[in-house]
Amino acid sequence: MANNKLASQAGFYELLSMKIRPIEAKPDTGIEISQIITAWHLNESMFRANITGSVNVLDAEGIIRTLPILGEEILSIQWVDFYGDIQKKEFYCYGLRDLGPLQDSSESLMNYRLDFTSIEHLTAAQGEVRQSFANQLISDMVQSVYDTYFKTTSKTIEIEPTVGEQTYAIPSLTPATTMNFLAKRAYGGEDSTNNYYFFETKDKFFFCTPEYLHNKYKEDVSSEKALEDNNLLFYTAKTADDNTPAGQLRNQQTVSSISYGDQSNSINEINQGEYKTSMLEIDLLNRTTSRTITEYKDIISNNTIDTLEIPHKPDFLSNQMPVVHEKYVLKDYNVPGIDRGENRHYPFYREVINSKHLFSIAMNKYSINCTIKGRNPLIPGMVIFLMVDLIEAGAPGRPDVARDGLYMVTNITNLFQEDEFSQLITLTKGGLSTTNERSLFKENR
Repeated sequence: MANNKLASQAGFYELLSMKIRPIEAKPDTGIEISQIITAWHLNESMFRANITGSVNVLDAEGIIRTLPILGEEILSIQWVDFYGDIQKKEFYCYGLRDLGPLQDSSESLMNYRLDFTSIEHLTAAQGEVRQSFANQLISDMVQSVYDTYFKTTSKTIEIEPTVGEQTYAIPSLTPATTMNFLAKRAYGGEDSTNNYYFFETKDKFFFCTPEYLHNKYKEDVSSEKALEDNNLLFYTAKTADDNTPAGQLRNQQTVSSISYGDQSNSINEINQGEYKTSMLEIDLLNRTTSRTITEYKDIISNNTIDTLEIPHKPDFLSNQMPVVHEKYVLKDYNVPGIDRGENRHYPFYREVINSKHLFSIAMNKYSINCTIKGRNPLIPGMVIFLMVDLIEAGAPGRPDVARDGLYMVTNITNLFQEDEFSQLITLTKGGLSTTNERSLFKENR
């Protein structure tokens, strides 16, 4: 990812080519529209099954009529970022909207937006999953669905192995909905958050938990040198304007418009079951019930991104945080008398339902939103190090211990306007830190 090339302006990028062609036309053909593009963007998220984007076009040549644009075209885009990384991607252009003459212009210009998504999304959307899986690992089911419905030669999928065989019959679901159905039921073992996601980036697909992604990128953030080599070290402290190449390199790694979100709302925490959740299992055959209560404090260590704290006193959690959030399930078994784990189609719902709920809420609650200068290799699921300086009088340069450290990127909106590339990103570590992790920057000094 690293490149020693020094650009004159942080966030600089160049749109090398943007072509649109009918879906049946040959590759490397089509009409070049890069000169009539004012802006475009590409959205990627761990919480969405597919990527989407749009292009703003000022059309004086009547391309919309002469091509014509019907929402069944291929959009081929090639661009280069600040670090010299070149990307060439093809997308399916599925929609045209906001059509009209350009206002306040004496020229004959038609303004409209083209919406696009991945070609893999188009292919999968044309299928319907009607399939049974008996006594299989969910990770094997995911591989089977992907191989059958996401027919692609340009993208692969990374699948985190699951634990325990399960049985499902998929009656009639889209491939993406099927993947989300399986993600909600996937079990990763006793030490797992069981917080599986299925999502697409511009490079590949993933079916995994955040801890799998943390381990995947662990070497990239293991030291100061690794962070710098991979352009994954970011700062919240702004420096004086510096137009030198070194100053622009620093600016490239500085975040702006940062927002820490809502740290505490105890009423919402009670209503959402943020720290305690319950599952009531109803056994119709024996006319009995069994309740399983899970407390976040007992499983928080399963989050591997950082060592986290719970921002409430123990007495408050014990006395003022009741179990309000409860799920109801009917006990499933093939043989009467089997308690759990054996001869059951879905044997892990006690473990999955509660822990997934708690970790999902924590990831979303402690999200940080900010803007950075764009770089092509950054995708959802990657881990970065954010040096957060304390915003407090008389504390220049002191780290904000609670927010300093490693973060996982969950959402990216890639914005391209004129010759500037920026990214609106959402980061999370799932909570607030208990220690200052800047010690790794003191190694070998």
